[in-house]
Amino acid sequence: MLKKSLLFVLFCCGLGLLLWGPPWGQIDASKLLPAHQAFAPQVFASEDGIKVQFAVADGYYLYRSKIRLETTPAQVLGPAQFSPGKPKQDEFFGPQEVYYHVAEITVPYTHSAPDPYVLRIEHQGCADVGICYPPSQASFKINGTGLFQADDAPK
Repeated sequence: MLKKSLLFVLFCCGLGLLLWGPPWGQIDASKLLPAHQAFAPQVFASEDGIKVQFAVADGYYLYRSKIRLETTPAQVLGPAQFSPGKPKQDEFFGPQEVYYHVAEITVPYTHSAPDPYVLRIEHQGCADVGICYPPSQASFKINGTGLFQADDAPK
């Protein structure tokens, strides 16, 4: 009897998928932005340090805990100061601080910055429709002061 009941439940689930489609099929992937557009970083370098700014597209959010900065050569940057985010109970990562629209990170140099150096930024975010992106990276060749775009950003 248990076997028949289990087969009936599986049959009904399968029939539901055939008639209405899988629940993940309701999201049109073609309407999602590529990660470099959903979370677009740029860097402003000054004599004292850098300011990283992410432009986060409407309908997307960026995780604070998933932002990592690394330089070559190493130990160019001091401790990062993050702009305040918003608390979010995330279904994937639990309680998180996230950014909507804009995120800013200010980081001082530990000593005079080498000229040039490479800054790599790793970040991760999601679309509000429930799709999360894998971690993304952007690289910047910092040479002096000014505004820098990612080296691998589409032109």
